[in-house]
Amino acid sequence: MNRIWTLLYGPRKRKLSVKIKRWRVIYNLALLGLRLNEILQLRFSQVGGDSFTTRVKMGKIRTFPIDTYLREALLDWTLVCENEDRLFNVDKSTLSISFQNLLKASGIMRESYCSLHLMRHTVATRLFAATRDMRRVQRYMGHASIETTELYIHEDEIEQKESLEIIRGVGKGGDKDGL
Repeated sequence: MNRIWTLLYGPRKRKLSVKIKRWRVIYNLALLGLRLNEILQLRFSQVGGDSFTTRVKMGKIRTFPIDTYLREALLDWTLVCENEDRLFNVDKSTLSISFQNLLKASGIMRESYCSLHLMRHTVATRLFAATRDMRRVQRYMGHASIETTELYIHEDEIEQKESLEIIRGVGKGGDKDGL
């Protein structure tokens, strides 16, 4: 994700393009773990202040924080979309393609396929790796059942990284020279 961050927030020689402004909003919403449908239903009137709410699966309402990065992205995007009601007046396919274009531009997506939905898996996996709190991840992702959350978390990736750190002696108080 560092390459995406550099593309979106790295040094600029000129004004932000409309494409970069769009990508900033999509990326920041994806980091919140929003579903594609949740992003598409967002209206500008919903995203003021320090948080916003949206209706999700089965009519449940979720509240999301608006941090500095998302606020800045939304303000820039508001200037592009004057007189618009929705954040994105596009269909699922167009928004998905825009996200894939972001990944391609950042150099992430070359051989493999990635989607906004797979980004939800990444968010869940990284949050679990950092907290080890399955219930917290479940609430953050808006899952009705813990079983669904377990499907989103790819523990093998976490375990491989931790195993390598142990082998190298970085984890569990070892030296950094490894074996």
